[in-house]
Amino acid sequence: MQYTQSNSKGQVFFTAQVKSNYVLHCEWTGYINDIPKAQEACLLMAEIAQRYRCKIILNDNRRQLGPWPAINEWLEVTWKPALAKAGIKWFAHIHSENIFTQISANKVLLSQVSCGMEFHNFDSESSALAWALGQQQKVA
Repeated sequence: MQYTQSNSKGQVFFTAQVKSNYVLHCEWTGYINDIPKAQEACLLMAEIAQRYRCKIILNDNRRQLGPWPAINEWLEVTWKPALAKAGIKWFAHIHSENIFTQISANKVLLSQVSCGMEFHNFDSESSALAWALGQQQKVA
């Protein structure tokens, strides 16, 4: 099943799909500047992960443009703990080629607060998938 989140203009900017019992594949598209909708998408990610007992998130930002919305503190205080509570252990992040998106991602994903999760950045889907599959073997 595929889940989506649209911005206030009705444009889909987030899709999520469980690829196996343990891997949740998420994709972000375009500019994400609607803070409440971005927060909803992040919480949807945690909800899906918990529902399907996912341990791994493959977070694909290759089609995202521009910086993330200004919600870094919220991501640290609310989102990361929600992912941990949902059971996420490993988070594979595929960088966008957009330098502003990369800077935003690095500020959040590589911060000191990890809530017991491993975060890794990748430049390609193949390397992220290989890492995720290696982690999946740990929980299979």
